[in-house]
Amino acid sequence: MKNKVSVAVVICLLFSAITIYAAESNNIMTLSKEEVINLAFKNNAEIVKLEKDLEIAKEKLVEAKASFYPKVDLSSSYTRLGEAPVTPDFTTNPFSMKEGSPNSYSFQLGLQYPLYMGGQIRIGYEQAQKDVEMAELNLKQKQHQLREEVLTQYYNILQAKKMVELSKQNINKIERYVEIAQANKEVGIFTNTEVLQARINLIRGQQGLLKAENGLKLAKLALKNTLSLEDNVILELNDELNWQEVQLTEEEVKEYAFANRIEFKLLDLTEDKLELGLDAVKGSKYPTISLASSYSTQSDKLEIGDGDWNVTLMLNYELFDGGIKKSKIKQTEKELEKFQIDKKQARDGIELEIKQSLLKLSEAKKSIELMKLSLEESKKNLNDTELKYQEGIITSFDVLNAQTTLQEVQTDYYQAIYDYNLAVVNLERVMAKVID
Repeated sequence: MKNKVSVAVVICLLFSAITIYAAESNNIMTLSKEEVINLAFKNNAEIVKLEKDLEIAKEKLVEAKASFYPKVDLSSSYTRLGEAPVTPDFTTNPFSMKEGSPNSYSFQLGLQYPLYMGGQIRIGYEQAQKDVEMAELNLKQKQHQLREEVLTQYYNILQAKKMVELSKQNINKIERYVEIAQANKEVGIFTNTEVLQARINLIRGQQGLLKAENGLKLAKLALKNTLSLEDNVILELNDELNWQEVQLTEEEVKEYAFANRIEFKLLDLTEDKLELGLDAVKGSKYPTISLASSYSTQSDKLEIGDGDWNVTLMLNYELFDGGIKKSKIKQTEKELEKFQIDKKQARDGIELEIKQSLLKLSEAKKSIELMKLSLEESKKNLNDTELKYQEGIITSFDVLNAQTTLQEVQTDYYQAIYDYNLAVVNLERVMAKVID
């Protein structure tokens, strides 16, 4: 009976473990670089708000376009009197009182049409068009910024993964050193001190692994937060930390950036809006002409009979405003002059960004090349040291020192690759172009 119960318990535990594993597997989300970017664009709150701003700007453009058309309004009413009205009838002799209808129907149709408004309607429409273009560019600009942010977090994870991998390799090496130290101690080559030193370094390596694993967890949490993923989602990236050389000259980068940077396009649109504002102020000096027409009828029956109509042509002209318009024109002209300074500052700032980005790229590339040479030398040095250690010629301190040197060089090597990838991401934002 006890055996049957034990078997049942084991089966239940296995079933629970399988269920938990399946649940965890269902929550694993493995993403590529492009999938990470697309998910960030889809879930980011700022992106969603800018998309709404674009929709609002498009609706305002529809509203501005409607100003070109005439406005037609219709009104109708029905009134029922408590008592029918009585009016004298002078067609009879002597006259008599005639009872009217208690019903009263009225109908009115009006039309208003601006014939000339000093260009204000056209200017308003063109400004609304510029607002749509600016909303589109603001959305793209935020996407470029978010792309740089999310790719930085993406490479943080890849770097953290590599640090975990190196820490595990380091522990495997040190565990082997502990075994060698123990074996050499048993044959009298090493003392307890060498064995203790090897074990202490193993503990340090395990602490380093714990730190690296926590760094990986934090890096994943940061990206999950940016992507608005649920807490129970297990995020994995199907990529490794590597690099691909980018070959671009400063002139090529400048030429593309100055032609495609969103900041320049936004500045051009802002300048266009200022010029339209100046046109609007100048146009307000001119008279406005509008047309109005109406037709109305009233009867005791539900019918549209002969009614009254009128057509009105209206002209409005402000003869004197105390110099307000003249002052507004000067203000707008000064704003345009000030804006030219802003454009030059923006161009200088972007040119500086380009130089900084290319310098970072060049620095990271040289670091990779130098660290690659150091890596080869460190590996060779460790191999030679391990052979001497196995033979008992040197102590654990020497071999652990060689292993530590290799780990430091490996860390610097992958740090240089990480820096290079971030420099590429930054250059892509500076150029407003994805580098293949």
